[in-house]
Amino acid sequence: QSERSIQRKVENIITNYQKYQKRPEGDAVSFFSKLFDVTDVKGCWMNREDKEFYNLQLSSNGGARYSTEKEAPKGSIHPSKRRLQFQPFCQPSTSSAVQTNVTERLSSESSNEESSHYEDYDTRKQKKRRQSTKSAVKLVTKGNLSTNKASKVLNILTEDGYDVPIPSQSGVYKAVYREAQRLVMYFKDCLKNYQWSLHFDGKNLEGEKQVVVLKNTTNEIRLAVLSLENGKADTIFSAISAVLTEFDLFQGVKMIICDTTSVNTGKNNGVVAKLQNHFMTAYGFCPQYVSCQYHVLDRVLRLAMDYVLQSATSSPNISYSFVGELTRDYENLKSDFRSQTDRPQLNEETVGWRDDMKFLNHLCHVFNYYERHQIFPSIRFHALPQISNARWNSRAIFALLAFILLPQTRTSEFENLCAFIAGPWSRSLFSDQKDWQSAVDVLKSRLQQYPRALQSFERHWVTSDSVIDGIQRNNQCAERAIQIIEMFPRCKSAEKLNDRFILSNNKFP
Repeated sequence: QSERSIQRKVENIITNYQKYQKRPEGDAVSFFSKLFDVTDVKGCWMNREDKEFYNLQLSSNGGARYSTEKEAPKGSIHPSKRRLQFQPFCQPSTSSAVQTNVTERLSSESSNEESSHYEDYDTRKQKKRRQSTKSAVKLVTKGNLSTNKASKVLNILTEDGYDVPIPSQSGVYKAVYREAQRLVMYFKDCLKNYQWSLHFDGKNLEGEKQVVVLKNTTNEIRLAVLSLENGKADTIFSAISAVLTEFDLFQGVKMIICDTTSVNTGKNNGVVAKLQNHFMTAYGFCPQYVSCQYHVLDRVLRLAMDYVLQSATSSPNISYSFVGELTRDYENLKSDFRSQTDRPQLNEETVGWRDDMKFLNHLCHVFNYYERHQIFPSIRFHALPQISNARWNSRAIFALLAFILLPQTRTSEFENLCAFIAGPWSRSLFSDQKDWQSAVDVLKSRLQQYPRALQSFERHWVTSDSVIDGIQRNNQCAERAIQIIEMFPRCKSAEKLNDRFILSNNKFP
């Protein structure tokens, strides 16, 4: 202590001693014995605050804290300083009177915790750990937050007075992957009891990644993401068959649906052929193969446009001449089109499509209106789609926009192609699963004028009924799964990436 503070305390003692000397019964010895005797309730107080706090402790039965007249809010106290619940691991060794007093006080404070007092220690510890990270795991899996941000969110809620646990970032990280392993065990127990359609798709994302998805009329399960050495058929087949073996799904897979790439659809060495041969050899039955109907329609449109425009596009870009002009001058072309203010309004049926599909559907209605009235209605323009063969609706959007915005393209042959796109082709694309067959019959009759497109259609389009009634015959679920793994660029190990992919199944317990 500083010299000044010591001097002040000595002066206070001298002052109190001088006051005490005026009392007839006082002397120095009795004064100092009373001053330092903590059991003497009539002793001299050093200051008024100590005396008031002492009386406050007596009146509150020791309940006052931090020298205040009321208890501090629970949210303002750090979790490590909060009062712990009583957990009697062994019999106390205190006297019976003290033991009775403690038992009565604790029973009144935590009567709802009585059943948990007698749980096994390990069980209580595991339960406490799960409860402390449950909210954080939900923020990561359902809120798409990182483990670090999930911990920060809970800290902010605690500072605002909410009674939530705040595990550390490392604790959240471990809890997330424990939850992934729990979900894997859940899938191994229950998925084998249902019928499934197997979907898979791949993309080069810092190495070949292949997603495996199961689907039926009620559920969609993102089962695994595979990090492969290459995209060859043998590599893909071996990895997918290993996943099916791990989850014991060979009896449950009744259909296979995938894209129409050559590595998948090769007659002898394609992934589908290898899978079907493995099913037949090991289990005596062959799952039905249905190529993604959207990709079949995309292939048909590409061959029809190549036939009309006398230009074969090279993957991955669409290299038709009007595509470059639209890309360069799209904003100016839109302004010129909008400058004519007397355009009629188009009354079209509202559908549930989004993004590129919604724009394509709108352009089809615009062209059909032009066919009937020889004038273009007003258009709700969207951003141009990606110039890639991988986007199977991009080609149709560019063709219709070229006819609408570029007058030099309005030849009879190109108009007939746009009528094919906005007519039987788009009706097959947008038709409901139940009405698909009738729309496809009209499409097939119109394909007679495009021989290669008709040949491709007859080869890939499956006309037989699905083994699983009502299943959607497209591979969009796998395409959505590819987009999900693009959200996890920091998962450096294949195992962690697979765990995060499985946790995207947030509909399951």
